[in-house]
Amino acid sequence: APGTWHSIVGPNGAGKTSLVETVAGVRRPIAGSVSVLGNDIHRLREQARARQVAFVPQHPIVPSGMSVADYVGLGRTAHRGALRPAGDDDRAIVSGVLDRLDITGFAHRDVASLSGGERQRVILARALAQHTLVLVMDEPITGLDLRHQIDLLSIVRREVDECGLAVVATLHDL
Repeated sequence: APGTWHSIVGPNGAGKTSLVETVAGVRRPIAGSVSVLGNDIHRLREQARARQVAFVPQHPIVPSGMSVADYVGLGRTAHRGALRPAGDDDRAIVSGVLDRLDITGFAHRDVASLSGGERQRVILARALAQHTLVLVMDEPITGLDLRHQIDLLSIVRREVDECGLAVVATLHDL
């Protein structure tokens, strides 16, 4: 439901990643289905699914040589297609996300040059720029110091409360 947060906790090897990958549409379910607004996400084309669900993987690929603004802009691909250049709306959404996450100062930096906490915020920003109904995160705070954990989770909580985002996240630390 909009404006809800569901956390999945459990020991390593319990299947948390398999579950969230299935919820995000990255992995097909063995049985059952995952629906958003009544649509089985596994029956949607990839671009349509990416407009419904954003996924922050446990080990994201972070390309070197790409600016933070360009990386966050990748989240807009679901709305315009891979071959169309970003429009004014896309740039405004990216700018707004950078501002909300307080990373505007990083916009021109290489993503690969960021610290762990900065990088996690940028990865979250890319997912938020997708402008989806559901955000699925697999252990988004692993490896972050306590301050960065609290900051990242507070940002997501604000998105849930203010924007009506539905979140599904795996966590180790209760």
